Amino acid sequence: MKSRTEYVRQEWVTELRRQIVTHKRFKRLVDQWIDLSIEHSRLTMRIAEPKGPPKNYFTSAVRSCNSILAGHVSVGWRVARVLVLRP
Repeated sequence: MKSRTEYVRQEWVTELRRQIVTHKRFKRLVDQWIDLSIEHSRLTMRIAEPKGPPKNYFTSAVRSCNSILAGHVSVGWRVARVLVLRP
């Protein structure tokens, strides 16, 4: 942005300085608003994420099979998934 110089009469100097201070405050508030809006969007998306299987699904399935074979039957997502996958 280019700077601009313009002559201002002495009686308007204090008013213009006040307006400049107000404008700078406005710009800071707009920047804060944008940052908070982005954070709000990220949190909203994080809350709305679907709850899927764990990232290490295979390891979880093997642990579930081992607990079933050992006689420890637990009711839960992983066990139900393992039972469905067995032939």
